[in-house]
Amino acid sequence: MPYLMRSIDQHTNGWPRGPIAKKPSRLLDSLAGTSVARLALVRETLRQLGIPYVWGGASRHGFDCSGLVLYVYRQFGVPLYHGATMQAHQGSPAYGQLLPGDLVFFGGPGYYHHVGIYIGDGHFVEAPHTGAVVRTRQLSGSGYATARRYPVRNSANHNPWWLYP
Repeated sequence: MPYLMRSIDQHTNGWPRGPIAKKPSRLLDSLAGTSVARLALVRETLRQLGIPYVWGGASRHGFDCSGLVLYVYRQFGVPLYHGATMQAHQGSPAYGQLLPGDLVFFGGPGYYHHVGIYIGDGHFVEAPHTGAVVRTRQLSGSGYATARRYPVRNSANHNPWWLYP
């Protein structure tokens, strides 16, 4: 895992934002046993930290919550709709322990108003609201309603070079 740590540090400037900033090694420990594809998805998600919130945004110029999910998953060949409620009705329920890359939804079955990407160790990445940037947040106490799991495969753009010396 030290190579994953080095790669994450390079892309997030040493974890400058959010509650996970103080304990990056705990996140890495929680990723042990995670598939290479899901590790790549977490890495891609963390690369978006600090990008501004833009309502309706789905690019590195700015994201809203479902646009962030759409952008990251598109890099792995997973087509998703732009909208938290529509995304919540895709994929399959994530029963039991969450896996890195699972989506966490806030609201109710008729209308989910927010979505984030679970990254492990009880944290997720979100594009929260106007005036904020993509950040990490602790899942505990956040009031998430449900989680969904989507099949993730390696993309040609995400060779797992960062796992090896």
